[in-house]
Amino acid sequence: MEQTTTTYLHEVKARLVSSTAVHSFQILKERITPVNGYLRVRITLHNGDLLEAAEYFEQGVEGPTSVDYRYHWMDKEQRLRRSGTRRCRPPNSSGHITGAGKLSSG
Repeated sequence: MEQTTTTYLHEVKARLVSSTAVHSFQILKERITPVNGYLRVRITLHNGDLLEAAEYFEQGVEGPTSVDYRYHWMDKEQRLRRSGTRRCRPPNSSGHITGAGKLSSG
């Protein structure tokens, strides 16, 4: 069965719930259609660090693919540890990007 944007979003949320690194998370913004989706989340890690991440993805031939993602990772004193933005591919282009921007269950 082909993965849809809806099942992909549910999978990302399930990984957040089951991750041993995640203490808690808050969905700041969520949009989903049959052809694309967007998720912005604030995550508190077990060590007290704060991670804010956002991903825009589109439904591709082989399932959802990341188009763009960004993150800001701060320590518990709110000092920036790392920040990044990445455009994985132009919107609506062909090609399948595997793993890009997906949150691991780590």
